[in-house]
Amino acid sequence: MDVKYLMRFGHGERGSALAMLPAFALVIIMALGFVVDGASSFMAQRALVSQVSAIASDAAELAMDSGYFYRTGEHRIDGAVATAEVRRRVAELHPANVENIDLRGVRIDGTSVVIDLEADARLIFAPAMPFLDSTTHISVNVRSTAELDDLE
Repeated sequence: MDVKYLMRFGHGERGSALAMLPAFALVIIMALGFVVDGASSFMAQRALVSQVSAIASDAAELAMDSGYFYRTGEHRIDGAVATAEVRRRVAELHPANVENIDLRGVRIDGTSVVIDLEADARLIFAPAMPFLDSTTHISVNVRSTAELDDLE
């Protein structure tokens, strides 16, 4: 092979990788945005689970029917008291990056209070991309059982 041919061929390819750099950088930035938004959504859900767990625990303890226990020796939770407490406390919830909290239900299961709710977590980078929603939907299901040993 001719050395001049090799030099000429190599010289024509110079800088071709430079043209792909902006596209590659855009892909990397979008991937990082998805990772950050996923982490943000996860952290919003964990914060909501933590706060709703505290509400369920307080409601289970507050609604334990001590009068019924002293009359019958059996434990039960007053559903009306527990539901009212849960509704009051959920209405006061304002966790970071969470909006549209919707209490789906409060159930009494023996000595447990079960709370189901849904909300929307605000995302950080998604609003900058016109083809993505600015929020993601999260669901929370929490069960808290009253400790019966404390009553006896």
